[in-house]
Formats: sequence, C-alpha cells, structure tokens
Amino acid sequence: MDHSFQAGTATGWRAWLDTSTVARAWLWIGTVVATIAVLNAWTYSSAATGPLMQADAWYFLDVFVSKYLDGTLRFWDLFVQRGGSDHAQPLQKMILLFHTRYFDMDYRIEGLIGTALGIAWCSVVALAVWTTQRRDRSIHVSTPVVLALVFVLGLSINSTNVFTWSLVTLIYLTLLVAMLYFLASIRLTESPHPAWLAPVALLQGLLIDEVAIIVFVASVIAIGLFSPASRRNKLLAGAAGLGGLLLARLVLYLISSRGLEGSAVPPGALLDALVSVSAFRGGAAPFSDSLIHVEHLQRFFPESTGSALFAVAAFVVLLHMYFWGAAACAVRQGHRNTSLAIAVFLMLVSYALTAGIVVGRVPTFGWEYLHQPRYVIFYQTGLVAIAIMFVYRLGLLAKNEATARRPLGGIETAGIIGITLLLMVAQVLVARQSWNLPRYLTPYWQNASLVMQRLLEDPSNVEQCPDILAVCEYPVERREHLMGLLAQHQLNVFSPAFQMRNRLYPSAESVPALVSPEVGSNAEQDDVPSASLPGVLGITMQAVPGLEGCDDTTGMPLSKVRFSAGTVHGKVQLWSDAPGYPRTLLAEHAGDEETVGIDARLPAGATLSLLDAGNQQVLARASFAPLNCGP
Repeated sequence: MDHSFQAGTATGWRAWLDTSTVARAWLWIGTVVATIAVLNAWTYSSAATGPLMQADAWYFLDVFVSKYLDGTLRFWDLFVQRGGSDHAQPLQKMILLFHTRYFDMDYRIEGLIGTALGIAWCSVVALAVWTTQRRDRSIHVSTPVVLALVFVLGLSINSTNVFTWSLVTLIYLTLLVAMLYFLASIRLTESPHPAWLAPVALLQGLLIDEVAIIVFVASVIAIGLFSPASRRNKLLAGAAGLGGLLLARLVLYLISSRGLEGSAVPPGALLDALVSVSAFRGGAAPFSDSLIHVEHLQRFFPESTGSALFAVAAFVVLLHMYFWGAAACAVRQGHRNTSLAIAVFLMLVSYALTAGIVVGRVPTFGWEYLHQPRYVIFYQTGLVAIAIMFVYRLGLLAKNEATARRPLGGIETAGIIGITLLLMVAQVLVARQSWNLPRYLTPYWQNASLVMQRLLEDPSNVEQCPDILAVCEYPVERREHLMGLLAQHQLNVFSPAFQMRNRLYPSAESVPALVSPEVGSNAEQDDVPSASLPGVLGITMQAVPGLEGCDDTTGMPLSKVRFSAGTVHGKVQLWSDAPGYPRTLLAEHAGDEETVGIDARLPAGATLSLLDAGNQQVLARASFAPLNCGP
C-alpha cells in the first residue's frame, strides 16, 4: 500500500497528518468501518429475510416455476415479461431456479444471495475508486474512511424492506451488472479496440432488460465528459454500445412474450401529478428517504415528522448541489478521472430509476408512493455517488497542495470529513431502529405458515391472511392449484428441510416429534440409538402442577416441565423447538451422567430433542400437547 500521500513538502500539522503512521491509522479505521457495514448487512439479512412465499413470488410460481416442475420450461421463458412496466429479470429467475432446486424454494437463501451481490457491488465500486486514486497519486489521508461510506450507505439497513423482501435485495444484482458494464466501457473506450463494446452491450441488454437503456445513456454521458480517451474512440465506443443494445432489444422482442397486464398511465395523469399540491412534499421523498426513511422519522419525531422530513431532504439536496457543482468545476477545468466518471454514472442511474417510479407509479398511486421502502435502494445509490465525489475532491486537494493551503480548501476538507461522520452517525441511528424488527418476524412468519396449511386444506378459507400471501387474492381454483404444487413437491414451508432450517412449521404435526403424549403424563419415547453415545434411554417429561399458563406477549401457551434423559456417555445438548418460537438450547452436558435434565418454562406443544453435540444427530425426542390459550 502506498502511504506517501504526496507528503514531501508539507509542514506543521499537515506534515504530521501525512506521516505513514497516521495514514495507516486512517486506513485501518476505514477498513473496520467498511467491515462493520458488511457484517451488519449480512447478519440483518440472515435474521430478517422472509423465507416464505410472498407478493410476486406467487406469480413466478404460477407462470415460471410450475413449468420447471412439470418439465415444460424453455430457455426463452427466462425472458418472459408480465406486463409493459415489468422487467424480464433472467438472472433473478435463474437464482429462483437455483434455490428451488437445491433449497426447496427458500427465499432466505435468495435474500442472502442478493446481499452477497450487494457486498460485491460495493466492493467493485470501492476497488475501482481506490485504484484510480492510487494511480493518480491523489489519495488524501482520510480517503479510506470517506471511501468506507460506499459500504455504509450502499448496504444501509435504513429501509428494512430492502433486506426483508428478497426480490428487492436482488436489485443489487442489477447494480452490479451495471457497474461491471460501465467499467468495461471505460476500459474498452480507452483501448485500441472500442468496437468490442458491442458484444458487451448486447450481453448487458439481455441480462438487465430495459434498465440497460438507462445504464447505456448514463455511461455515454459520464465517459464522454470524464474519460481521457480520444473523441474518435468515444464515438466508436458509443456507436458499438448502441448497436449491441439495439440488437439486444431486437432479440428480446423476438423471443419474449409479454403479458396482458398493462400499466399504461392515463393521458394527462403525469402532468396533473407534477402540478398537484402534494408534488412538493412528494418530491422531497427520494432525498429524505435516501438518508433516513420516513418510518424512522415518524418514530424519532412523532409530533413534527413533516418538518423533520423537509430538514433531512434539504440537507441531502445541498449534498446533491455540491455534487453537481464539483462535477461542473471538473468539466470546466478539463479534469479526466475515472472516480469522477463513476460518481456521475451512479448519480445518473439513481436519477433515472427514480424518474421511472415517478412516471410509472405516481400518476396512479400518488406522490406518497415514493415512500415505498423498496425504492430506497434506488435513492441511496445517489448517496454512494456523493461519497465517491467526496473521495475525488479530497484527492484533488491532496494532489494540489497550494489549493489545500487556501482557507476554502481547508474548509472543504473539514466539511467533507464532518459530513462523512454525520452520515455514519445517521446510519447507526437508523440501524438501531431497524434491528428492532427481526424479533417480531418469526411469530408473523409462523402465523403465515399456519395459514398456508389452512389454504392447502381449504383453499376457500382466506380469513386472517397476512399481507405477504398474495395468493389469498387469487381465484379459488388457482389458489388450490398453487398450494397443491407446493405440497406435492415439498417446497417452501411444506419441505422438511426448509422447516428445520427456518424453524417454521405449517402445523403442529409437522414439528419433528415421535409422539405427542398429553401434558401431565410420564411418557417414554422411542429410542433413537447413536453409535457415539450409547445408553440413551429416551426423554421423560412431566408437567409441574400450578405452573401452567399463557405467554402475555405472544398469547402462546406455556407450561413448566421437568424432563430428563436416561444415562448418556459423551457431550449432549437439549433443544426446544416450538411453532412461533426460535429454537432454544436449554442445556449442554458432558461426561457420564445418570440423568441429563432441567426444570424449564417452555411453550406447550414444544418438542424437546436430545442431540449429539458433535454431529448434531438426534438421540431422542419428546413432545406434549399444547394448552388451550383461546378465549
């Protein structure tokens, strides 16, 4: 790592800042911050991604996965569109097939794949910017910390929906493909063979559908302004890219079939929306929500949410104004820098994706629709672009010491570092709020699992359907067909492997248990022998009189039980599994003991499992019937 940071002639406190020791400290701080952001996103996705079928997943089961299950799926089906405003999403469909084949349609796996792609996107962006700044010898001492904003903002859990709904998380795949295309475009434009951009554009057009048009236009503008390539190469690359994109559109037109569900905006509706009274407030949503979503503002400022929203929006608007002021200054001075090009490219993509929502959704649903949590991933891409602009400006100041010595240079440097810290603090605050959500999700998912079993048994019974089960709005015959598909092929919650991974069960009978004796009886269970732990006689369980009741928080039944296992040799674990509750390790014992047991207050209906601590083999199980906690 180059730690020189152009320090040769600095004096005083600047010389101290430019020492290799201080530079290493900033580098380590930036690395730690980025690592924390990555781990935070990954663990949150692991805890909060909904594993069940939800929303659009039912549509894909109906028109896409069903063909895979009956063997009629064709390659062209990857490019089928639902309607005029929808995207084909072939890569997302391939991921769907992957976790359907190997993980029984577990959408938590899909969410984790999406999060991994988000981490990859941020890593590609950060690496490209860092490499550019090092090559240009324009790394400021604080660059690593400011560059960490790419991970802090790009992987922000400001909007929980980005990570709870796997289909939204997979938007990171589109951003990654777009970024790789842009970097390839820069490299090919500056190479002796810019015509090679044609097949790259063709591939991009096939993979990300209409979004490829946005990416192409944004890349042409950014490269045209900030690439050091010759004008001839830029024109050749632009023509090649356009040709590849047009060919991709032609191919998609020929091989894809479009659904009948249109989303045409009524004539004049967009103009009416733009001049409506709510346009000003609604237009602030992409700016404010990109940093702090309105759901958090409602909790932070319940009495003055509107004022807080405009304050946050005004702050972010100022950052955007600074961004374009810096870009205009670079154009005027003739600066050519890849980091600058990346920043402008990402900002244009963010604007275009947001404009697509305004054009396609606002005339129908109103300006408040811009607060939909899933769109925050588009908005916060603009903040990532601003973070890259900060890195570029700091590098410019580090490279031009005369400018850095001026009062305005010092003010700008201090301002960038101060705003960086402020943005990080804001993300810590919203992350703390967002982490309150996962603990409420398991009971919600468990309830949805029970409803899915009820729909399987009686498709006409749609009472108390949670909002994620869009299938409840389908015709009865279609609903019966889809629930039958899931059960027949043991997919999603009807898969035993899925149930064990996620601790979600569609019925009490599906909870792993050998028998279900009544509460209050001593019952010896069937012995499950183990070669490594011989002598396990089974588990006995006994209710403790007077200590039965219902959980005040969840309404689930509870009973205090006394249970024990027979003589064991080796290390064993006692676990509890119950619908609506997380799997719980109750006790762990090692060595030869005549009994292994404890007194515990457990959800009635829980299954108790004795496992070999080494290989997690089940040695014995027992369960007991639930209490009646109903009215």
